[in-house]
Amino acid sequence: MGHMEKPTGSFNQSVYDLMMGNSYIAYSDQMLPKNESIASDLSTLKFLEVGVWWCTKTYRTAVDDGKSVTEEVGVRSELVQPSVTVNLHWAGDFFGCYVSRTCNKTYGAREAHLRPPPHVNQQDDYRLHVWTALKWSASLGTQNQFQSAFIDRNRGVIASNGGGIAKAYAVSLFGDFYSTALPSQEDQMRNTRALARNSAQTLTNL
Repeated sequence: MGHMEKPTGSFNQSVYDLMMGNSYIAYSDQMLPKNESIASDLSTLKFLEVGVWWCTKTYRTAVDDGKSVTEEVGVRSELVQPSVTVNLHWAGDFFGCYVSRTCNKTYGAREAHLRPPPHVNQQDDYRLHVWTALKWSASLGTQNQFQSAFIDRNRGVIASNGGGIAKAYAVSLFGDFYSTALPSQEDQMRNTRALARNSAQTLTNL
C-alpha cells in the first residue's frame, strides 16, 4: 500500500476536493519465482485505488420494541466553494508549517464549507476546519495507508511492514489462510470494498 501523490482522475472533482486519504494497493495473484523480487517483473502486478473523503449524510432512526435501527438515507460530497486541499500529501505547505509549528499562522481558522446532505434545510452550514482535517489525514496516512505484507502459498504472513491494514487487505484479496484457491476477481473487489467501507465507518464513529 502506498500514497497517491496526485489525483488519478478515477474520482470526480467534488470527491477530490474533500479527499483526506488516497492510496493504491499493489498485489499479484501469481507466485514469485524463488530468489526473484517483484521489481524484476512488474507485469504480474494488479492495482486497486482506495479513497477516503469527507461527506455529509442524512440518517433515519426508528425504534421498535426498544431497539433502535439507523438507516442511511442520503449522502453528499460537495464543497459550497473550492478550498485548500485536506489531503496532507497534496498540501505543499503542511509539512513545513507542521515542523516549524507555524500552521496556526498558515491556516488559522480557515474552513471548508460542505453542502448539506439530502432532505435537510439547505441553509444549514456544515463546516470543516482545514487544519483539523489535515491532521486527520496525517493520522490516517502515516499510520494506516503505507504498509506491506509478504505471504506464502498458504496465505500465511511471512513478513509485514506497518500495522494490520495491509494484512487485512491481503486476506480480502487472497482469501482465508490455507484455502485451496484464490477468490474470484468479483469476490476480491467485493471484499476490499467491504473493508474500505468498514474503515470509513470506524472513522465516522470516531
